[in-house]
Amino acid sequence: MGRYEFLEDVALADCAVEIEGRSLDDLFETAAAAIARLMVDPATLTITVERTITLEAAELDMLLYDWLSEMIFLKDRELMHRVRVIAFTILTPFYFLKAGSLVRADVLVASAGVILVYLAIKMVTKFVGILPLTRFFRFDRREGMYTTLLMSTGLTFGSISALFGLTNHIIDERQYTILLTAVIGSAVVPTLIAERWFQPAFKPLGSSVGGESETAVTARGDS
Repeated sequence: MGRYEFLEDVALADCAVEIEGRSLDDLFETAAAAIARLMVDPATLTITVERTITLEAAELDMLLYDWLSEMIFLKDRELMHRVRVIAFTILTPFYFLKAGSLVRADVLVASAGVILVYLAIKMVTKFVGILPLTRFFRFDRREGMYTTLLMSTGLTFGSISALFGLTNHIIDERQYTILLTAVIGSAVVPTLIAERWFQPAFKPLGSSVGGESETAVTARGDS
């Protein structure tokens, strides 16, 4: 890699850097290292992700500008993605705790039959929508049933919809309890059934069956 030096006495920019490279590729690599040094401390980083960037420009200086701009964009996008993941991870449990705290136990007992009917309707509609697709894509029957059961949930969307309805006085507490319980049941019940009776049989990669060896193939791609 070539050499770069930050120029502290240049007042026309927030930061100025002088870059030298032995070749055009080396120049671009050195420029990338310089811009990375401005954003983070390289000593604290490990290479975990590789990305391929394809750019075109009419002039070489504009290509360098686009190259550095793309690096800044990727860094900011990754940062925002991690912030969103952390925020959802922290806030989601509190949301479900609030949703569950509004359920009334007396309604659960008094409306058990209605809840079972709603649960059955929800399961039937999910089976109608998902199971035929597993047949169309030629899933094994056991694997197709397993996939259908695990897809028959709608926990997040259903609970959000129910809480939205209660908060905006579209439904009352009794209706909310029935709907939320049916939604939770449609997540828990099929998952238990799938794990108990429809768990697909998995074979370790590289094992031999009937004298024929199975070889694991690893593919590598750049995103």
